[in-house]
Amino acid sequence: GLTLDRDGAPLALWRSVFAPNERDHALARLKPDGTPEQVVRATFDRWKVDACPHQGPSIAVDDVGTRHAVWFNQRDGEGRVFYGQLTGRADGGVDRQMPLGRPGAAHADIAFSGGVLAMVWKEFDGERTLLRGLRSTDGGRNFTPLEIAATTGHSDQPRVIVRGNRLFAFWRQANEGFRLYPLP
Repeated sequence: GLTLDRDGAPLALWRSVFAPNERDHALARLKPDGTPEQVVRATFDRWKVDACPHQGPSIAVDDVGTRHAVWFNQRDGEGRVFYGQLTGRADGGVDRQMPLGRPGAAHADIAFSGGVLAMVWKEFDGERTLLRGLRSTDGGRNFTPLEIAATTGHSDQPRVIVRGNRLFAFWRQANEGFRLYPLP
């Protein structure tokens, strides 16, 4: 996941391998030449798997500099999506970490614009794939759930995109094609 920090410096968030074989996330601010100022461990879920998880994280920074992130992880044998506020401290750490959706929720994305933080993900209810989301206007302290769309066909990873000060969910579905959904 890539975004700009409050001062315009690029931030990169990615899944890394930490000893002893834990698949958590690393966070780095990049200097103008592209080298990292410092790399810190950003999440501490301690997922141990001898594979390369195929779902990357997403990160957004709000007006006061809070770093909000979403990521997929497996905990207690159950895969799902999580949200948290990355502290950026040298020792890492996540504040307000919480699971999103039901077990099996996947492919989350997050963005911030115009005082609104929005995240989307997809999950399967046994018959359809649902596009769900959360919206916050108070920096991630409280959230309003969003029921955005559903499909019975195949679908891609949803994205939150910013146009002006508005947020939209962008989702390609095999049956419905490319769709843009305003996030109120």
